[in-house]
Amino acid sequence: MITLSAKNMGFEEINRKIRENGNEFQITDLLGQRFIAAGMSDKDITLIGTPGNALCSYLNGANVTVYGNAQDAVGDTMNDGKIVIHGNIGDAAGYAMRGGKIFVKGNLGYRGGIHMKAYNEKVPALVVGGTAGSFLGEYQAGGRTRVKRQSANSRKLPLYGYARRKNAAPLRLQKRYIPE
Repeated sequence: MITLSAKNMGFEEINRKIRENGNEFQITDLLGQRFIAAGMSDKDITLIGTPGNALCSYLNGANVTVYGNAQDAVGDTMNDGKIVIHGNIGDAAGYAMRGGKIFVKGNLGYRGGIHMKAYNEKVPALVVGGTAGSFLGEYQAGGRTRVKRQSANSRKLPLYGYARRKNAAPLRLQKRYIPE
């Protein structure tokens, strides 16, 4: 495994080093760098710190584990692969996912799984160990969404997203599927 410190590095340099060197990476000292692992496939990447927006956007088969929180738009337009967040995650995670899996140990912000859809034989999944904000699964047209805990306000959340789900698997609030 190659270990790389992200201090004083932008996302272009980080992604270039991941693409050009080996299949197993550990990146430390992340502090808001956006677009990490965008479009990656066939890589096992461990991130320590807080990656910025659009983490794993267009992911195409890589496995990414984050030890820390992640910002907005994780897994945006993801095709395949697995993302595990050992912390909380921002808004719009799994936006337009067409495949792959996102596991969040903590809480999810607003609009998780928006525009998620199954594509051919791929069925995307978004699993949350904590609570989820409003508009979960908004316009979801396929895939699976699971949330472990309901917040005190979850019964008051707007159900706009639920009403607009077409051909989607049932949205479940339950207590399993979270990786340790």
